[in-house]
Amino acid sequence: MERKIYIDNASTCFPKAPGVAKSMSDFIENRSYSINRGTYMSAYRLSSEIIDIREQVLSFFKASKRYECVFSSSATESINLALRGSLCKGDEIIVDERLHNSAWRTLSYLEEQGVKINYWKSYLGDYRFEDFEKLVSDRTKMVFLTLVENISGEIIFDSNEISAKIAKICNEKDIIYALDAVQAVCEREIYIEELGADIMICASHIGFMGPEGVGIMLIEKSVSKNVKPLIYGGTGSSSNSEKMPETLPDKFEPGTMNTVGIIGLGASISYINSVGISNIIKKKHHLGNLLRYGFSKIEGVDVRGYGSFCSLTMKDVDESMLSFFLDTEYEIMTRVGIQCSPCTHIYQGSYPNGGIRFTVGYFNTESEIRKVISAVEQIVIKLKI
Repeated sequence: MERKIYIDNASTCFPKAPGVAKSMSDFIENRSYSINRGTYMSAYRLSSEIIDIREQVLSFFKASKRYECVFSSSATESINLALRGSLCKGDEIIVDERLHNSAWRTLSYLEEQGVKINYWKSYLGDYRFEDFEKLVSDRTKMVFLTLVENISGEIIFDSNEISAKIAKICNEKDIIYALDAVQAVCEREIYIEELGADIMICASHIGFMGPEGVGIMLIEKSVSKNVKPLIYGGTGSSSNSEKMPETLPDKFEPGTMNTVGIIGLGASISYINSVGISNIIKKKHHLGNLLRYGFSKIEGVDVRGYGSFCSLTMKDVDESMLSFFLDTEYEIMTRVGIQCSPCTHIYQGSYPNGGIRFTVGYFNTESEIRKVISAVEQIVIKLKI
C-alpha cells in the first residue's frame, strides 16, 4: 500500500528524523527526571545532556561562546520574549514587510502600548540599505527581520554583507538586532556571527525535523541583560529570591521545560550532521525545482517559490477545492489559505484569498513529486469543466 504524500513541511516537518522517536521514547520510559531540581546523580547526568544539546544548537549555527541557547515552548513564545521583553512605550522598531503572524500580532499588541513600528519596504523586491538607514532614529530599540518568508520561501536578506552592515549600525547605536530564522533552517546554511545578529529564533519542528513544542532562541549574552523575562516562576536556581535569576538560560526558562522534546531535538541535529546539511538543502531544492517546473506547465496556474517552497494561485479555480480533492482523492497533504502570513500575501498580491503552499521535505521523493504534479493537473481539468 502506497503511503500518503506529505508536502506541508513548512508547517511542521514530517516524518521526523530517524532516531527522534526512539530517543524520546527511551527518555520517557527510563529517565524522565526533572533537571535543575533533582539532587541525585541521574538528574545531574540529564542536566549535562541538556547542556550538550544546547552546545549542539550553538555549533549548528556556528555560534561562539558569546551566545547562549534558550529553549521555550515554541518559536512564537521566543518571538514574544524577544519583542515584549525588549520594547516599551516610546520605543521604535524596524521590521520587514513579510512578517509571520507570530511577530505581526505581537507587534500589533506592542503598538497599542505605544511602540512605533517602522516598516523597511522593498523597492521592486529590492531592500535598499539607504532606505533602512533613513528609518533609524534615536528611539530605535530593535531591528527585527525575517530571513526566509513563510509563503514562497524567498530568502529576503540573502547577503551576509547587508546583514553585517545592519549589525554594525545596531552595534554602534545600542540597537538589538533580531532575526526570525524559523523557515531558514535547512533551507540555507546560517552562520549567526556572519549575519551579526544579537538574537535568532527558530523551532525544532520546522527545518530540524524534530518534535513540536520546542522553541529555540540564540541570544548574545551581553544583550540578554536588556531583555526582560516573558514569564516568571521557578527555575531550580536562586530559589531563595523573589526575583528571577540573571544567569542564562535560567532567566528566560521558568517552569519545567519540555525535556523530552529537547532530547528529540538533539537526535534530529545528530541526524542532520550525519547526512550533511548541504546534502539536505541540495535534495530539498532539487525537488522544489521539479515541482515548480511541473506546475508551470499547467494552464492557468501561477507558480511562485524558492528552494523547497512552491505557492500556487489559479484563475477560475477554487484553491480550497483543489486542496480538498488532493487530500480526499489522492491523499496528498498541503496547506491552503493565508498560511499565517497575510503580510507576505499582501506583498505578493495574493491577498485576501491566499493560495496553496507545497513545501517539500528531505524524505520526499521524485516519484512523489511527479504524482503531485499529475494530481494537480487532473483536478484542475475537472474543476474547470
